[in-house]
Amino acid sequence: MEDFIGALEDEEIRVKLFEEIQGRGAFRRFKDNIIEHGVDKQWNDYKERRIKELVIEWCKGHDIEIQI
Repeated sequence: MEDFIGALEDEEIRVKLFEEIQGRGAFRRFKDNIIEHGVDKQWNDYKERRIKELVIEWCKGHDIEIQI
């Protein structure tokens, strides 16, 4: 979440989201705020891309051939 927030262009949204991910309930507040600020699609695209990158890295690190 922090990497995604840091990559956002709008400083006001970045500051708000960084504040919201502190402490208990961080995930819920994050989700609510990305929707409120209209960056939920960006988040979903970012998350999907990062998961794919991590899976590819893991497979390569374990000599597992994958087809992309």
